[in-house]
Amino acid sequence: EAGNLRALVVFGGNPVSAFPNTDRTRRALASLDALIVLDVVDTAATALASHVLPCKGQLERADIPFFTDQFNLDFSTQYTDAVVAPVGDVRSMWWITARLADGLGTSVLPESLSVDGDDADVLAYIAARSAASFDDVRTLRYTTTQRTFGWVRERVLPEGRWRLAPGELLEQHSRWRDLVPPVGLLATSQRQRRHLKSQHPPAVGDRRDDARAQIHPSAAAARGIADGDDVVVRTATGSVRMTAAFNDSVHPDCVVLPHG
Repeated sequence: EAGNLRALVVFGGNPVSAFPNTDRTRRALASLDALIVLDVVDTAATALASHVLPCKGQLERADIPFFTDQFNLDFSTQYTDAVVAPVGDVRSMWWITARLADGLGTSVLPESLSVDGDDADVLAYIAARSAASFDDVRTLRYTTTQRTFGWVRERVLPEGRWRLAPGELLEQHSRWRDLVPPVGLLATSQRQRRHLKSQHPPAVGDRRDDARAQIHPSAAAARGIADGDDVVVRTATGSVRMTAAFNDSVHPDCVVLPHG
């Protein structure tokens, strides 16, 4: 709104839906000289964008786990080829990012990679620190070995110890009694199983993860709210109309809204 930001590049996100004050967010984004959105599907952000750069979807590219494999129950990784050929003019997000950087006179790729390479080159770079070689992973498609214990303590923790009481946390904790409780219910947020942030709304007909305001039955009764009623959740910055849903696990002083 101050005019300091003139161009914004959005990588697979949807700030139009994710940010609060939606109308204000739309006006601010519309005032940009360029709103460039990289994505695989149409969203509220692509509809507002000055430039939409289509990226390969999950089935249109070869891939290995990156970041998510830390949550595996075993010590493993895998590889998959592209399942279908890319459609139209879609390109890999890393390639688009590198070309944008080149146009700005800079570089985002490591020295061993270039825009003349392909997805396999990027995957090999990502897998360079793996316990197995990229060639083995690519050939075997799945590889696993015994889990390694103790590496966090040995390589990550200062002096091999967890710091359970950092000064910043203790300082905040000392002030908790000074906090002023909210007037009315405290609005808080929650992740959903089938709804990825603001990106993918629940499928038509599947209401398990639709936008509902979860509230404890006793808090609802005090406000004359029945399960399934339309309600307006209002804060100092705005309001949103949602469907109320009773949930015994919600604290009676809170109302829980879905994240995104």
